Amino acid sequence: NGGAMDLHTLEEELKKLGITIVAGRQGTVLSVKIKGLAGRALVRGLRLADQLLQEKIKHAIKTCTDPATKLFTDPTFGPGNGDLDGAAAMCKAGGVLPSKGGSQHQVKVLGLLKRGKIRWERPQYASDDKSDGDSDGQQEGDDEEDSVYSMASSVDNVFATEATLFADGVCSGDVIQGNLGDCWFLSALSVVATRFDLLEQSFWRGDQHKAKGLFVCKFMKNFVWHYVLVDDRFPVFGFSDKKAGKPYFARCRDPNELWVTVLEKAYAKLHGSYEALIGGFVDCALNDLTGMCSEQVILKEGFPGFSENPFAPAKPQQKNGDPFWEKITRYKQSGTLMGCSIQPPITSAKDVAVESSAGNGLYFKHAYALVDAADIKTVKGELVRLVKLRNPWGMGDDERAENEDAIEQFFKILKRTVGGNAEKRVFMSVNALGKVATDEIAQQEVVEMNASDGTFFMSFDAWMQSFTHFFAGIDFPDSWHGRRTEGSWSEANCGGNTTKSTWINNPHFELVLEQRARIFASLSQEDPRGSENLKIVPIGFHICSLTAVGNDAKKFELKEPSKKLDAYYRLYKPAERESFQSGQRLERLPPAIIPGSVIPGVDDDGVPQPAYTFKQAVSVSGSAL
Repeated sequence: NGGAMDLHTLEEELKKLGITIVAGRQGTVLSVKIKGLAGRALVRGLRLADQLLQEKIKHAIKTCTDPATKLFTDPTFGPGNGDLDGAAAMCKAGGVLPSKGGSQHQVKVLGLLKRGKIRWERPQYASDDKSDGDSDGQQEGDDEEDSVYSMASSVDNVFATEATLFADGVCSGDVIQGNLGDCWFLSALSVVATRFDLLEQSFWRGDQHKAKGLFVCKFMKNFVWHYVLVDDRFPVFGFSDKKAGKPYFARCRDPNELWVTVLEKAYAKLHGSYEALIGGFVDCALNDLTGMCSEQVILKEGFPGFSENPFAPAKPQQKNGDPFWEKITRYKQSGTLMGCSIQPPITSAKDVAVESSAGNGLYFKHAYALVDAADIKTVKGELVRLVKLRNPWGMGDDERAENEDAIEQFFKILKRTVGGNAEKRVFMSVNALGKVATDEIAQQEVVEMNASDGTFFMSFDAWMQSFTHFFAGIDFPDSWHGRRTEGSWSEANCGGNTTKSTWINNPHFELVLEQRARIFASLSQEDPRGSENLKIVPIGFHICSLTAVGNDAKKFELKEPSKKLDAYYRLYKPAERESFQSGQRLERLPPAIIPGSVIPGVDDDGVPQPAYTFKQAVSVSGSAL
């Protein structure tokens, strides 16, 4: 455009392109919604949006800089006027216990704040790690302590004295869970850490503004990109006059590395508080972190959302588990991000505590990162399928093993727990050819590796027996094309499930396939996290054939499913799907995607448990085969 535009001109140009940027929380959360753009128009729109973001962030720095410290100080998240302890950022209900009593989290946090056991600190940055940002002449390391940090006995007593955003690269083992039940989010971070290209995109301009005490993190939420500005004040505990503390919530294993702590804080701010992050699903977090299409697969019958056995052989020559193993390894090769969890049986779910033992060193209601999968050849020439998992708790403060890079490539050091007794371990090594220097690997036991950072291996057979839920953030090939359509239900078009005579009234979206294609379709609803007025409604969808009407090639009607089918049965049976894949059966009529739901007050005689309950932001994608 020949030069920089002023704010008004930028906003007008973006409106013409269908891009809106809305500022919230006193200009510290910037939401960018892009609709209906592609090709050069999209590229131009993104460039203009980036220019506008830069101007708005400069304005936020100017208006939110503390005159005493000359550092960006978030007026909406952390200690401030009227909330000197920053309790509102840590707890949903802030510093006042509700009349009916607060949550366990709130009671614990307020107790620690009252006793002076938690304080907010800024890190001190490494002097040789220069910022590219505009620091108005202020040099790093010259930051004065503001009133919030006057509690520290000396500048050397802060939790990080040589801080940097990333230290010597990143890996899954960086992520350590703190005093918050957000393992689902941290497991997603562990997975994203295997793709630094994606993780790096979560930080707008990297650490450019750290000299001002500011980071800008980017998340996708309900198909809107949110740029969240946070200062570098973090709640810290475990300190004394002679000892530095550590972040109360999540942190990196290296005390001077900040990326985990910063991302968690920004994500908490987006949802209102740290407490708002308690409980969730890995696929939701993967979508929010990357914008990828998310997937959740229920692995065992009896759990809400179970549709069909994902491990069942799909072809005559296959064995149990083969189809899903192929899926996992295909996902790994494409860069798809994966995680898993173990939920207790529905009949006893209420009696099972969060993160209680599920046996064999595993935990119920706890999210794990699935960071790798491979076939390992033993000295007998047998192939053993191993999955590499990570518990975001970590297992102590020991440094990572020297050979972690080698472990990543060759599973170089394996450590096996025998009979659930952690003291009895058998060590095995794998050389560069992938041969294991032991006769066999037990198929029903957890195989540990570098227990200090929570990473371990399991045989795929044992994994199938143990885990109930699988999550993925799908990285589709570049040759695929995505489409997104919005819709809603009302009393007039809420038809319910297929057991209802009104089912046909549901909204439907027609697909025209000009040639054979592979399609991934998913349905989502707005995430209620952080909102008091939204609730998750069970939803699902069908893919149905359309029937031609008369001789008109352009008029079709829905073929209503059989009344004998389950409420959310997938209308193409496995045998029919196989015939499609083999090319033996051609679908000459266009299909339609029919979402359906049972909404309380409209159809209140029962709530179904469809295969796509609790889904997050997704899209419909396809590519010609």
